[in-house]
Amino acid sequence: MARETVRFAGRVATGVGEGAFFSSLDWLHRQLQDGFGWVPVPGTFNVRIEEADVARFQQLQQRDAFQVVPPDPKFCPAKCFAARIGTAQGLLVVPQVANYRRDVLEIMAPVRLRDALRVGDGDPVEVEIEIP
Repeated sequence: MARETVRFAGRVATGVGEGAFFSSLDWLHRQLQDGFGWVPVPGTFNVRIEEADVARFQQLQQRDAFQVVPPDPKFCPAKCFAARIGTAQGLLVVPQVANYRRDVLEIMAPVRLRDALRVGDGDPVEVEIEIP
């Protein structure tokens, strides 16, 4: 049976700098290796979506997904959805915290996506999210 996919168009954006720390944690690496078979490079690839897509993104966040569970309560859990940007694979990471950004998709990947896709801030991209 084919999996459901959702597509979002947006523009590459610089994040706030927290993704590099989070994506480098050993416990996160172990969980993603077990769940997806790869470890992310440090940092996240951020895509700012259009305001018209925010409601669809919020609906997606309510769906079941792979759960990252931190061993320490000072970290938040996160939902992870398999993602594809062009020919590159990755994961949409949705931290389970109040007031999480409504209009930014944070993608972790086994390669540095800006380099692999040859894109920079403001460039248009399309992200395909797989719903389990």
